[in-house]
Amino acid sequence: GGFTTAFKVRNRFFLQADFTYTRKGKKVEGKEDPALENRAVYHYFNVPIIYRIDFKSQFQGSEFKWFLGVGPNVNYWWKGNGTLKSSELDENDIGKLEYKVDFDFDPELPDFEKQYIEAPNRVQLGVIFASGLVFEPVPKQTIIVEARFEWGHSYLGEGKGIFADILAYEDDFRARNFG
Repeated sequence: GGFTTAFKVRNRFFLQADFTYTRKGKKVEGKEDPALENRAVYHYFNVPIIYRIDFKSQFQGSEFKWFLGVGPNVNYWWKGNGTLKSSELDENDIGKLEYKVDFDFDPELPDFEKQYIEAPNRVQLGVIFASGLVFEPVPKQTIIVEARFEWGHSYLGEGKGIFADILAYEDDFRARNFG
């Protein structure tokens, strides 16, 4: 969810800027440990900026507008949480571990319910490709229906995600988001 605004740059060209909150997640399943399952949800504040060009077309006698756009997407990784299951946890009678993501590891005060991210990349960059329809029910008011593809090209982090000495599993954060 969020807010959007669009500014006319030229006759058919617009600069559209959004401020949104998004959730992105992942599911990791183990190959060596079939009981391993890591489900994580990451929370972001995003600022996608789309430079778009509008077109007018006709369909069965009715005129409509549509657009194509491209631009950067700046994401701030606010927080995260997840659930981890593994045979190693089962051996210690833990079952499943509900955890929160922590970006500041303190080896003196390890918290067993946190996943510590080594060298997190909290500001991530991506590229947005967009297309959509523009409806103008009344003058100077617009409804936009849009489809986007986000190609995230910054790693989530340069290091691993570790759990304070309770298990050997380390999550790899050299990964990208696509959406």
